[in-house]
Amino acid sequence: MKIDIEITAVFQTPFNVGTGALANIATNRPTIKDGRQQAIIPGSSYKGRLRHTCERLLRTLQQTDSAVCQPPVANRMCPLHEAWLGEFCPVCQLFGSPLRHSPLKFSDLHWQESAEAGVLTDIRTGVSIRRSRRVAEPQRLYDQEVFGPLPETIFSGTITGHLPDEAGQPLAALLLAGLRQLHTVGGGQTGGLGHCRFTARIKIDNRPQGNKWYEEGLKQWLATK
Repeated sequence: MKIDIEITAVFQTPFNVGTGALANIATNRPTIKDGRQQAIIPGSSYKGRLRHTCERLLRTLQQTDSAVCQPPVANRMCPLHEAWLGEFCPVCQLFGSPLRHSPLKFSDLHWQESAEAGVLTDIRTGVSIRRSRRVAEPQRLYDQEVFGPLPETIFSGTITGHLPDEAGQPLAALLLAGLRQLHTVGGGQTGGLGHCRFTARIKIDNRPQGNKWYEEGLKQWLATK
């Protein structure tokens, strides 16, 4: 089963996706950019959050913690987890595990505006908080680079690959449900950064599928409780 998902992320607040030592800007927390110096959302960034969301959804749908393995500890992941010995849970079938690569490719998300619109970045100052005491940490003033929105910033990309014919519909439906429940990306979320909403359009074997197909696939997880 060939799967093609067009995804759109609409940001209501600015975001920061860290780039570490690769940046050439004088700030403690720069955000990653492409060759045109426009901010991007790396596939690895939202893939990790999407996996966590799908894990939570599947545990809820099947009302058991053993519905999925327990990443990120390798010996608690498939196929070593006691509930999935020699097998792979639905989430590992979608996103991979230390012993199995993902059958899907998660593209970077790119800003859907022209380069002539300018660079929508800003530098914000913050301070680290010691949550146990609810006070500011001494000597922990920092700044970070954030991107967008005006008033909303739109990014788009794709998820493509192949899933098994017999299990493809429920697996793809779980992935779509996870995208619908994905509301934050990047760092600084407790400070209000990275709030967004995801939408998706899916094609199976080059044929568009709608809500009925999605709901039928999601109901299959309820039937296996």
